[in-house]
Amino acid sequence: MKNWLLLLIPFYLLGKITGWVREKKTDKPIPFANLMVLNTPYGTATNEKGFFCLLNIPPGIYSIEASAIGYQSMVVKDVIVEREKVVRLNFILEEMPIELEKITVTAERPLIAKEWTRPTYILKAKEMTFASDYFTGLLAFQPGVIRAESLLHIRGGRAEEVDYRLDGVSIIDPLLGELGIDISKGILEEVIFFPGGFGSEYGKAMSGVINLISLYPSNKITQNVFFKTERFTPKTNDYGYANYQTTTFLPIGRFQNIFSFDLSLTDDADPRFYKLPHKERQDYCLYGKTGYQWLGKANFVLSSAFSHSQFNRYHPQWKFNLNNYRSDLKKGQVIIFKSDILFGERDLWEITASRFFTEKKYGVKKGNMSWWRDIEFKELAEYEIPKMTMDNPFGVGVVKYLYFYTRGDYQELRHTSSLTYSLNYKFSSQISPIHQVFLGGENNFYYVKSDWISFPSWYPSRDTYTFKPSHFGLWLEDKIDYRGLFANIGLRFDRFLPAAERQPKAQWSPRLSASHRITDWLFFRWNYGYYFQIPNLSYFYDQVKNKEIRYRQNPPPLIGNPDLKPERTTAYEIGLQGEVSKNLLGTFNLWYKDVKDLVGTRIVLALPHPYTTYTNIDYARLKGLEIIWEIKGKNFSPKLAYSLSYAQGTSSYANENYYEYIIRGDTNIPLAEYSLDFDQRHRLFFQLDFSSFISGRLIAYLGQGFPYTPPGGRGDRQTMNTLRRPWRKSADLYLYKEFSLYGQDFNLVGELLNILGIRDILYVYPATGKPDDDGVWIDYREFRSVVFLGDPVYHSARDLNHDGLINPNENYLAVVAYHQVTVDWINNYGPGRRVRLGVEIKLR
Repeated sequence: MKNWLLLLIPFYLLGKITGWVREKKTDKPIPFANLMVLNTPYGTATNEKGFFCLLNIPPGIYSIEASAIGYQSMVVKDVIVEREKVVRLNFILEEMPIELEKITVTAERPLIAKEWTRPTYILKAKEMTFASDYFTGLLAFQPGVIRAESLLHIRGGRAEEVDYRLDGVSIIDPLLGELGIDISKGILEEVIFFPGGFGSEYGKAMSGVINLISLYPSNKITQNVFFKTERFTPKTNDYGYANYQTTTFLPIGRFQNIFSFDLSLTDDADPRFYKLPHKERQDYCLYGKTGYQWLGKANFVLSSAFSHSQFNRYHPQWKFNLNNYRSDLKKGQVIIFKSDILFGERDLWEITASRFFTEKKYGVKKGNMSWWRDIEFKELAEYEIPKMTMDNPFGVGVVKYLYFYTRGDYQELRHTSSLTYSLNYKFSSQISPIHQVFLGGENNFYYVKSDWISFPSWYPSRDTYTFKPSHFGLWLEDKIDYRGLFANIGLRFDRFLPAAERQPKAQWSPRLSASHRITDWLFFRWNYGYYFQIPNLSYFYDQVKNKEIRYRQNPPPLIGNPDLKPERTTAYEIGLQGEVSKNLLGTFNLWYKDVKDLVGTRIVLALPHPYTTYTNIDYARLKGLEIIWEIKGKNFSPKLAYSLSYAQGTSSYANENYYEYIIRGDTNIPLAEYSLDFDQRHRLFFQLDFSSFISGRLIAYLGQGFPYTPPGGRGDRQTMNTLRRPWRKSADLYLYKEFSLYGQDFNLVGELLNILGIRDILYVYPATGKPDDDGVWIDYREFRSVVFLGDPVYHSARDLNHDGLINPNENYLAVVAYHQVTVDWINNYGPGRRVRLGVEIKLR
């Protein structure tokens, strides 16, 4: 069973083994020698020049045997095959007149992947023992990644410039540009991260590509059960977190099956200095896979993932009316069918068909949350106008100082859905020892819907639409391996049809990259790429069909633009990578990106009234360097990574100019560069993996603070984002201990987050640069009048001595106390020290 189970791993997970078989005395090639991957069905023969190639080898550790009639056989053991890596083996066989015992040698694993012409980082399943339960937390400490809140920015790009893929299928919501399905790390075998240049196979990303590779098959019936919690800790460190996972491997006949369930619960989904109310979150993820192999040449795999997330949001202005603030529900499902067919030994076809659906609702919820069912939202007729009144704990009714909503509901109710049908196909052929050629294409058909109600009670605006755009892509790439030169030469063509009576948009994208051997231990790498990305479809279609909104005057309404062009990036990169000494790997990357046609907002002078629309007007210039040192030791493996980057541009996100200028009545928007909101110049990461009696990882991070604008400077590009928040810092320790008991395997897990108890400052007030002082001074002289019992503005909370009148001093003290509560210092700090304990049981 073990042999054919290996074949169930589809082609996108496979590696390649190439090399030569030569005669020892003359160094001449041995034609038609036999190559076998021992204990598997894989094998081939050398050509007339002694060259061999095995294309479809699943990741793993193997022994490879070379034999030929009249020669002594040779076995290389402990050959490690990894996804998208090439293993190069050279066999030297000695001619023997009689049969002798075979020679066995042990392969050494190289630190440098010579054929990787672009930066590539791989997180293995073992490493996923560390960090958060969902894969996005695993990427926050990778070189080139900037984490601002829950969003990941790669090498200075906007968050939506990243494409996330599950087994090669994009799982980005095309309407909103965000992750459409939450994937638990428990179903992943590895995460492959391209932070810069990537091949012509990828067409819908400008900053990076993240491939999530699901679990590999197992030939044994196995069940893994995992539980982790922090609910035993003191109240100040307990955010109500708990996670439950179970994964079952169940081979049945010639079918291999995997089933997984993950449930994550927390009372505070975005923890700050203290646990705050109305931030509960409930997530669960279901995953299943089945596979079948036919005649050793064709493999078929069907997999599906479903996620369900619901959570409440917190905003300080709704602190005294939180049950009427926003809640979210998000669901996603993807079904993937993959097949690959091997023709001969060097040609392979792969076809992938998928259905991806994501749905999102947000508004004001009714009732309590239960993770097993969808939350319910208020109907339109139930909404009330949000108001700031003196019905607050301080009885303050002075309009100048009012801040908290005390009546009414959050002002929006929206329901969106996206359905994507995709067909991807890829053909590869090792046409010679030097060239491996890939030809592929993709067809995507979208079906997007939105029902958006804003300001629902007193002046409702309802935007309802359905559109069916489509996208077609075709790509070609040649991978070259020639005497120390490794190169990828690719070209991609894309065509997008907006399906809104607009002309199709087409794009040619060349991709070039190479790795040159300078010395035996040092490689020089460079890559050039022209990348494009279709903007979020909501920028095309929002409010386009809403005729009534065009009659609004203040502020000018924001309306989609069905004629948007793709956003474009031209990227350049050079780098050095080398094994400086035994087990010491050094990497240096220098990169530059020119980003054009970014989506921004501008006023359109039209009748009957001006309006705002999206347009391809903004740009960014991004540059940086990365220096990485790694030591691969037996028991200790430290890693130090430093990043320096500059993110300059004309807007940080598509709606920025609308919210910062237009909505306030300023339509004179300067087109000038400034430091973007996520411009973090300096970042230093330290990682130490250790294994002995107990194993684990220490992660420490030091990063320059994000920029902010001084008071009154938001409308002046010369002063925008010219100040910096304090440096960010953190240190986390992850421990695990594996042992066996009564024939079962156990793994005890401990997590110490913010182990040093650092008060990490996330935000500061522009007037003071401090997280707990907004700089507002309340003048006592403003409070001169006396308020008597029975007056409409009388409130008992301000009548401190309960004598039936509120004197100026009482009024002043109430406003001061009210204002102190508006200083949201708790939200300006990161969480304190947290401790989590967990256990994993492997039932066999």
